[in-house]
Amino acid sequence: MRRKNDVLNKLDEAMDLVEKIELFTSRMKPGEEVNQGVIYQIYESLVLLKEKILEARLIVLQEKEN
Repeated sequence: MRRKNDVLNKLDEAMDLVEKIELFTSRMKPGEEVNQGVIYQIYESLVLLKEKILEARLIVLQEKEN
């Protein structure tokens, strides 16, 4: 049961990051120059999102082995 909660927590964190990325991208307008800081924040959020997904995947894979 603990691992299920761990996976759900990682997925909640991943969803928070998706919402953050969505917020950043919704501010962009076609044809408008994008601030380098915004690009970096999106990149950083994507890297963290990837980590959360990998962490959740690892928890699930460890569960199957046990």
